[in-house]
Amino acid sequence: MNAKATQWLRLAKRLHEHPSRRGDASSKSAQTWTKEFSDVEIADFLETRKAALSTPDGCLRLEVEAVYQSVLSSPEDEEKILEQAGFLQDERRQQALYRHAEDYTRELERLAAQQERLVQANAPTGFGRFVKLLVLFIALVGMSAGGWVYLQVQGMRNFLKRPTGAADLKGEVIVDIPRGATAELAIQKLKEARLIEDEARFHLLTRFYRVWKSVLPELKDSGDVVVRAGRYKMKSDLTPLQVLEELRKGPPRFSVRVTLPEGFNIWKIAARLESREICRAQDFLRYAQNASYVSRLIGWQAPSAEGYLYPDTYKFHKNSDAQEVLTRMLRRFQEVFRKNFASALREKEAIRGMAWDPHKLITLASIIEKETGKGFERPQISMVFHNRLRRNWKLETDPTVIYGLMPNFNGNITSKDLHNPHPYNTYKHRGLPPGPIASPGFDAIRSSLFPRAKRTCIIFFVSKNDGTHVFSCTKQEHERWVDIYQRKIRRPPPRE
Repeated sequence: MNAKATQWLRLAKRLHEHPSRRGDASSKSAQTWTKEFSDVEIADFLETRKAALSTPDGCLRLEVEAVYQSVLSSPEDEEKILEQAGFLQDERRQQALYRHAEDYTRELERLAAQQERLVQANAPTGFGRFVKLLVLFIALVGMSAGGWVYLQVQGMRNFLKRPTGAADLKGEVIVDIPRGATAELAIQKLKEARLIEDEARFHLLTRFYRVWKSVLPELKDSGDVVVRAGRYKMKSDLTPLQVLEELRKGPPRFSVRVTLPEGFNIWKIAARLESREICRAQDFLRYAQNASYVSRLIGWQAPSAEGYLYPDTYKFHKNSDAQEVLTRMLRRFQEVFRKNFASALREKEAIRGMAWDPHKLITLASIIEKETGKGFERPQISMVFHNRLRRNWKLETDPTVIYGLMPNFNGNITSKDLHNPHPYNTYKHRGLPPGPIASPGFDAIRSSLFPRAKRTCIIFFVSKNDGTHVFSCTKQEHERWVDIYQRKIRRPPPRE
């Protein structure tokens, strides 16, 4: 160990024994301390930091700096220095030393970036800039040659051996890595889940990963840093390399079949997807309620994905990206609509002069879907609503009122609900609501486009309490059926 390293080590020991570490304020002055060391650099070090000698934390910081400077002065004696300073047996002081080394590294990076900006501003030619950058690189290497690189390597080697999660964390932890996440964002998510404690050192590992691979045998056979999106279940005792391997492999990819029936709204769809562990409901809803994203995919304006998530049986991987799941359903809808309904809608618009578009068609189809579970009734329900729309009547249909109360509807529709003026209340507003209220199936869409009934004048209908309805052309006829089926008044049925 050379003389410089020995003096720094002696200073570190004196600082460790300093009375202020025990809370005793009656310590020697900085001037007295300065006389004990012949080295001008050490004397200046004490003079400029004398205020720190009055507190235990201040003395600890100075001790760490002194040990660090001792290692910089004699890198080959690092282990001996740390042992004599008592750092090998003291985890707290070891960690303080590593943090100090990281701060020093960041300061070097900052100075390098500052110098590069200066070079870029002043370089007259490309070659001149190259020469100045080369000089800068050599200067930085010279600064680091004192030993901080060596200390960093040793610190990283120790970091790679230990579990990186919080000490009190047990079992498995779920963490979601979003699509397109960088290594920095992934580390942030892992930090929030407490699977990473030393965030700064993990950033240092990933940012200079190829450099570390060149100097650490532990990384020789490892792949590059790759982050795959999805939901992870990670053990709480993983080492940094095991965490990186998990991110590189991605979450488990198990295929799951899920059936989305006709009449489901986006909240029910989201809940079912989450129950099958395909994606999180809140992530799915965030994309499903993004009007601009949905409109861009389907090709026309829509307030959300409601109505455009085609009911079908799908096969997804567990822990899929919610955006990919939504996109697949929207594209399935587009495939069915373009193949079976797009040209027919254009023809009807041309022949009958209908002021209809795909959004209105799907909105009506969703109402038809919710009004009846009997397929044979759908064309008749469609005829009723077409007739009401032509006469500019209110549709007065309960499913639209209920949808406007979602997702907080409690299952019982009240008189107060019927008077709620929300945009989907068709008892309050004429015409169609702003958008679909559920996912209509193939038959409901076809019925919306092709209304059909034996009596084309029908404009009222009432439930027969068996899942079917009876239809009427006049108010008087309708009231007779209401008496029979709803009020339970015994009356002869009206003549059709």
